[in-house]
Amino acid sequence: MLNRFGILRPSWETGEATLGYWRALAQAYGAFGAKATLKQFLLGNFTNKFKDGVSKLTYIDNAKNGKQEIYELGDIYARKINHASKDALAMIILLSLSMMALGALRRRADDDEPVDIITGNLIRILWGTTGEATSVFPLGAGTDEYIRNFSTALPMARELSKAYQTVDRLFKTAFVMIAGQGEEPDPDIDANWYVEWYKDVFYTSSSSGYPEGTMKLKKDLHDLTGYSNIRGLCKPEVRLKSMASRF
Repeated sequence: MLNRFGILRPSWETGEATLGYWRALAQAYGAFGAKATLKQFLLGNFTNKFKDGVSKLTYIDNAKNGKQEIYELGDIYARKINHASKDALAMIILLSLSMMALGALRRRADDDEPVDIITGNLIRILWGTTGEATSVFPLGAGTDEYIRNFSTALPMARELSKAYQTVDRLFKTAFVMIAGQGEEPDPDIDANWYVEWYKDVFYTSSSSGYPEGTMKLKKDLHDLTGYSNIRGLCKPEVRLKSMASRF
């Protein structure tokens, strides 16, 4: 977030000032106007004034006495705008390729053609890279990537949360099996807690490769033991179905 939207601040590690490149783009738009900023964004160093081989954006202030004062704010804005331009181009290219891959998968599904291991995992890599690229600008699909990245920033907390969920579901599974032998509840007859706990214990519809009626505890154990990662490599189509929902 600091690298993308941070304010102007010193970077003691590199010995220079740093500024978030999307913030720099917005500030350049306000200082130099849309024309100069878009030229730098779209064409880079081929458009604006050069000095020492570095592109310089210029701001012209019309003083009251009729003289023009030209201000140069240094090359930091040019470099940051170029960086933002490269990120935008990467997002456009990767999103285009991802949509093409999604269309190919849908045609395979219509023709009942399975996805082989190599193709499936290559598409998984492409979509994962696309997610990281879109996260550089957290709007639209990028918002989900930011949430996902921040939620995995503390893997210990995530694993503890998953372990707690598994233990909680284990107790619920035991009570559901004892009270109703795991049979589908009837809301008119069974207690409300049994109806709610049944939904938390069993899949009521197919999801993530687990058919309807499968215990969710099975997925929890697969996630905790790492079996899900092995299955994802051997059967990539399961993971691709869930990833396709992001587009």
